[in-house]
Amino acid sequence: MINNSINLLPNVSLGYEVFDHCSSTRSFPDVVKLLSVKNLVQPWDEPHNNLPRILGVVGPYRRTQVLSVAPLFMKDLIPMVSYSATVSVFSKKAVFPSFLRTVHPNKDTMEGIVNILKHFNWRWVAFLNSDDDYGNDGLALFMKKIKDTEICLAYNKGLNQYTDHSQTFKQI
Repeated sequence: MINNSINLLPNVSLGYEVFDHCSSTRSFPDVVKLLSVKNLVQPWDEPHNNLPRILGVVGPYRRTQVLSVAPLFMKDLIPMVSYSATVSVFSKKAVFPSFLRTVHPNKDTMEGIVNILKHFNWRWVAFLNSDDDYGNDGLALFMKKIKDTEICLAYNKGLNQYTDHSQTFKQI
């Protein structure tokens, strides 16, 4: 609709390419292809004479995937919007200046949880988290937030597909 209109964005054509970072075994070459100009990637220490044909990136999903490709986009301040990566490392704007997300960072979530605990005056808590980057980052932030409070982390457990949930609830 935008490309067919002379009023919406005159002299501008919009387009997109989809690269499936999750299922492609060639995801890194796909990222390099995105950043190339005439199939050449400009070395980082040389000035860019031509802008890459990419204006922004959506995704990828997991922290490890974002960490593998984000530095390539951050150098030229190409916006990268994540719909899932919530770990706190991506909040460091000096390292990830053009990284944005559509979800709250773990830091904000943990702050909300601690505020709820304080509001209800709960002192002994159990913390169950997914046993992955997201959950472990949340646990570390939670422990940091309760450090100088009266809240005691009485039990914590990282959960995965092999967790015996009935045993976990008995332990709690």
